[in-house]
Amino acid sequence: MKTNVKLLGDGGMLGMEFKERTIHVYNTEGNVMELLSTKEQVQEAIDFLEECKMEMK
Repeated sequence: MKTNVKLLGDGGMLGMEFKERTIHVYNTEGNVMELLSTKEQVQEAIDFLEECKMEMK
């Protein structure tokens, strides 16, 4: 993995960071909104995003 931080959206409105085997999801103020610390939680997020991607095609 090149970097452990990813800003999403046109203005970086959502941030994600991989740190110590956990994905931290940040809001615009830099506060942690969610921690994804298990493979199941990460897979659930991936599945949701894949569904969204299919709907956008």
